[in-house]
Amino acid sequence: MSMDQEALRYVAEDLAFLRDWSADISEPEIRRGSATLRRVLVENAYGNAWRAASFKREPRLIAVDLNNIVAPADIGKVAFVLAAGADFRGLYIGSAMVNEGSEVLPPVRDAVMRENGFPGEREFGLNEYMRSHSAFAFGEWITRADVVKYIANVKGGVHLSASQRRREAELVARIAKIEKRIVVQGIDGLLLELVAIAQAVGRSHDASRLIAAAGG
Repeated sequence: MSMDQEALRYVAEDLAFLRDWSADISEPEIRRGSATLRRVLVENAYGNAWRAASFKREPRLIAVDLNNIVAPADIGKVAFVLAAGADFRGLYIGSAMVNEGSEVLPPVRDAVMRENGFPGEREFGLNEYMRSHSAFAFGEWITRADVVKYIANVKGGVHLSASQRRREAELVARIAKIEKRIVVQGIDGLLLELVAIAQAVGRSHDASRLIAAAGG
C-alpha cells in the first residue's frame, strides 16, 4: 500500500502517542486510545508505514510470550493468565495468573531480555505479535488483536461498518462473557493488556526508528 509523507507522519505521531502512555494513564484515555491502537495495529497502518519508509521486512518488538509463562500441561489448572508487561497504576506488572489450588505453577522461562524487562519476554515480528495470546481466561484464548478489537469496538467509540460489526459480533460476545472476571489487584485485566500492548509497540526500538524517519 502506497503512503505519502503526510500519512507517514500521521502514523509516526500515533506511535509517539502510544510511546507516551504512562503508568498513570486514565481509563478514559485508554478507551479513547484504543481507536488509535486499532488503526495502527489491526488495520496495519504501522506495517504499511514501515514499508513506505523503505524499511525491510516488518517492525519488531519485545513482549511477554504466554508460552514462556505457562506450560501446555498446566493450562487446565489455570483460571486466567495475562501476558501483561506494563507499567501501570504504580505497579510494574509482568504476567499475572490465577490458578486452581494452592500450588504455584512454575514459569516455563522466567529470564528477562532487557534491563527493566519482564519475565517471559521474547522478540516478535509485528504480525506474529498481533496473533499471539494476550490472555487465557476461563477456557478462552484471547489474542492481542482480540483485545484491541474488543476494547475499541465496545468501549473506544470506533465507527465500524455493518460488515465489520457482523464479523466481530462473535468476538464481542465471547469476550464480554468473561471480561468482568479478569481482574488483577483491582485492575481490569483487558485494560491492563491494552496498556501493555501500547507500551510494547510504542516504546520499541523499531517504533523509534520510524518516528525518526518521519521527522519526529
